[in-house]
Amino acid sequence: MPAPTFTATTKIRFASKEDGQYGGIIMMGMDYQALVVERKSNEFQLELLNCKGADVGGIETKTLLTTLKPTERDTIPYSPAIYMAIYMQMKIKDGKCQMAYSLNGKSYQDVGKPFAMRKGKWIGAKMGFVSERSNLKGNRGWIDADYFRVAKE
Repeated sequence: MPAPTFTATTKIRFASKEDGQYGGIIMMGMDYQALVVERKSNEFQLELLNCKGADVGGIETKTLLTTLKPTERDTIPYSPAIYMAIYMQMKIKDGKCQMAYSLNGKSYQDVGKPFAMRKGKWIGAKMGFVSERSNLKGNRGWIDADYFRVAKE
């Protein structure tokens, strides 16, 4: 990590073409926690993903935080995407990571409990973006990131 105490903030625009596609931010090592938006029908679910012992096949748990309306929709008739513009944060202090989100970039709401970061196998815990889909066939979604800023507290 770049400092013992810092905040990492991003503004993303997630595009999803099918159910089960998700994207967001992640703090990972041998355990991980991710804050993601996942497409469910014509809406998005804000979810917190957690896994202890990810390096040894640990089970991922998913916590539904809220349901969000898309911020934009494609007007094309073939495989239209829906979009979610959202701000996400990771606040790091004393080896713990607190996730938060905002719809306006000004007021952030903490979600879940602080996550105790754990090193990876070769280096320490890592932070970044995550994007995945459960269906291996079909059209893919994507993340457009406006920025990823790290500010020391």
